[in-house]
Amino acid sequence: MSGISQLLMPLTEFTMTPDASATNSFCMMPASLQGLALEWTFYVQFSAGSAAGTVLVESAPSRDFNGLWAQEASIAWAVASSVKSAHITAIMQATRVRISSTITTGTVRIFAMCATRGS
Repeated sequence: MSGISQLLMPLTEFTMTPDASATNSFCMMPASLQGLALEWTFYVQFSAGSAAGTVLVESAPSRDFNGLWAQEASIAWAVASSVKSAHITAIMQATRVRISSTITTGTVRIFAMCATRGS
């Protein structure tokens, strides 16, 4: 491998289900990227009214895994109208972003992009 990154997914916004503030709301990364991406960047944008909350990046052996997912990164609220990021070097089979503590008086937007190493 040459070490030159090849973009697999450009910066994309994902919708949280059921909403962008409630505990355990989540979004899944595309199934087409399972086991392919090596470098991940996640951006969490906290809204103007937000006052607290935590978002986790998690992985599991399958998208329908029903147990406790592995925590890859934790992104805690710091200030309203801000963006925080997590950079992960890992090949993950199933990947999701989940609100682990309620985003109080506001919401979050989730953006992600990923790449693999070229040959």
